[in-house]
Amino acid sequence: MSLHHHRFINATLFALLLMGSHQVQADSERIISLAPNLTEFVYALGAGSDLVGVIAHSDYPLQAQHKPVIGDYQHLDIEKILALKPTVILSWAAGNPPQQLATLRQFHIPIVDVSPQHIAQLPEITKKIGRAISREQQAHKLAQQEQAQLDNFAKNYAGKTKVRVFYQIWHHPFITISKKSWLNDALTLCGASNVFADAATAYPQVNLEQILSTRPQAILLSSNNPQGAKIWQQWHTPAKHHLIQLNPDWMSRFGPRLVKGIGQLCQQLNALRASEKIAHSQNGF
Repeated sequence: MSLHHHRFINATLFALLLMGSHQVQADSERIISLAPNLTEFVYALGAGSDLVGVIAHSDYPLQAQHKPVIGDYQHLDIEKILALKPTVILSWAAGNPPQQLATLRQFHIPIVDVSPQHIAQLPEITKKIGRAISREQQAHKLAQQEQAQLDNFAKNYAGKTKVRVFYQIWHHPFITISKKSWLNDALTLCGASNVFADAATAYPQVNLEQILSTRPQAILLSSNNPQGAKIWQQWHTPAKHHLIQLNPDWMSRFGPRLVKGIGQLCQQLNALRASEKIAHSQNGF
């Protein structure tokens, strides 16, 4: 075989290898997540290796902390995002700068918005993300597990005696939730009654007098700040005996760990129901 033929064959093989390489790259997603809970979904669906950029505070799982950070809730680094050449961007419309999302759309990058209104949407949200990042099979399996767990909570706890609760997101000032927040659904699933369910906004700011006037039987703390619990110790009320500390990362993020947070809440409320303390405080404060 002539030298010319050798060179032709080698060149052809090299071209085919390049084409194969490009095909692998084309089949692989390059995902950017614009919310910590969306980052968790990507890893839960087995696509962590396809994640090329994350929003600030994407701290779970541990591997996420080593991904390039492309901004925070107030500002996105558009130039950095474009340099990462994403094939899909997962956005959280309620927490991302709308003008910058509009700018990104001008570059014809697929942007998949996740904006749940109710916890019952969790399985469908999981499948939506799975379709967006080419992990449909994994998402279908996870969604089935989530639905089974949500059904189980409703079956085992929703019919229990109601416990009136104040859900404390923050303490200075006091911020809570109403039925306009998807977090209220977790209280309903666990058989709790939100004392500020009828507030005008999803996350109302309230004062101490308003809280005491609602006479809650328990206070749910969704922040790890120790001052959030300490503030109640000065009051000689049943509240200081009925403080329930929740895991804020499980409860406050609409992600794959949300069912763990709901499970924790349901169990703690059920234990409180069975205790003499709650039996003796049916009139609340």
